[in-house]
Formats: sequence, C-alpha cells, structure tokens
Amino acid sequence: MSSNNTPADQVHFGTLNSFKVSDHIKFLQINIQHNKTATGLLRKQITDLNHAIVLIQEPWTNKNKILGLSARGTSLFRSCSENNPRTCVITKGLQSYCLPQYSNKDQTAVCVNVKTSQKERSFVVASVYMPINEIPPSKELEQLVHYCNVKNLPLIIGADTNAHHFGGAVRIVTREGLPSLNTWHLLIWK
Repeated sequence: MSSNNTPADQVHFGTLNSFKVSDHIKFLQINIQHNKTATGLLRKQITDLNHAIVLIQEPWTNKNKILGLSARGTSLFRSCSENNPRTCVITKGLQSYCLPQYSNKDQTAVCVNVKTSQKERSFVVASVYMPINEIPPSKELEQLVHYCNVKNLPLIIGADTNAHHFGGAVRIVTREGLPSLNTWHLLIWK
C-alpha cells in the first residue's frame, strides 16, 4: 500500500491533476542481470496475467537477441538500432507501440493506449538503464521527457539507477517537478 492507502498495483500519475489508468494493468519492473532462471520465472509470472507492462533492465541476451521472454499474447519492444540491448519493455493485452526515436540500448520507450470510462487515454512507459560511469540524465531521456511534456502524455519510467543516481532512490515526480507523497520504484513525469 502506498501512503494514501491505494494498492500499489493501481496506477496514479502524480498528485496534481492525477488520473487512474486502470485497476487491471499490472506493472512490473526488474533487472534480470542476464540471468536465465530469473527470465524463466518472469515469463511464468507474465503468463498468468491478462494485462501487464513489464519494464526490464539487463535482460538475458545472446548474440544481440533477447531470450526467454516470449509468451502468448505479449509484445516485446527493444531498440532496433543498437547491439547488446540493456533494456526492453513487454506489454500484454494492451495496444502499444515502440517509440524508436527515443529508444537505444539503455532506454526503451513505448506508448500505451488504454480505454477508461469509455475514453481512450495514452501514456508512455520507458525502461531505462543508467550506466554507473555516466552522469544522468542521458540526452535520450531528456528528449523523451520533453516529448511527453509537449504532447501532454504521462511518462512512467522504471530504471536501474545503479544506486548512485537520485540519491539511491527513485521517486515519483510531477511535471511541475514536485515530488509526490507516494514512494514507488517508478519515476513518473506528467
């Protein structure tokens, strides 16, 4: 439970002008650390879900291919132009598409469309790996945040920050730059 007694699997964007996306979308974020066993366990968990978004860092790869994550009804997104991907996003049961102009080996951005109360809403999710030897944010992350601000799209980021970024903790931040009262392992710009 978050500090406002809302179950953590119900997604709310920020504390100002917030809206609930869905009671039925499960968000998962994990650094697999290139592990075959962890990949298998994650795939099994995804199989049991109807609607999910999975933000993955350091997936299991071999020869530039992400292995072990294909499951029925899922879409796997990653950068097409980079070798040795360190991020990917999986969606299941949701209309979604990759934003390749904001994706590279360390960042995968995906736009998701959902229908809520007879209204279609879009938001962007990104899986981000922040190398320990680079100073954040990356140029690509800054460009993605700018794009989402211009288009007025909520942005959810699941990141491996290598514990030295953001003071070792990831927090939710509104578009206005104000920290929200919730504490999740997702970073949200709205």
